[in-house]
Amino acid sequence: MFLLDIAAEMVDRYGIDADEAVARINERFIGWRFAGDGLLFHQSEAYWATDIYFGHDVWWRGEESVDPVPAPGGWQRWLSRRLAWQQLWRLRRLWWSKRLYWKHR
Repeated sequence: MFLLDIAAEMVDRYGIDADEAVARINERFIGWRFAGDGLLFHQSEAYWATDIYFGHDVWWRGEESVDPVPAPGGWQRWLSRRLAWQQLWRLRRLWWSKRLYWKHR
């Protein structure tokens, strides 16, 4: 899988642990939907690993002059390992939209 390859690249290149890499990826791509041959897959794993670890400024200033983006905290790591919160909010939106539909019908 492409996102796991990005995490492996971050672990190899920057020496962070796998949990932190996954948490950074989840934080970066929250709310994105991946389908087909999207824009994400037009760049390499090394590109995305650098972009996620240093942020967008790295492409203009270089890796040497940019500090890494702060790692997600313990609470964010806990959430990143559990995607149920995303599903919960999707279900809540669906429930509210159906409720409004039936109310104003």
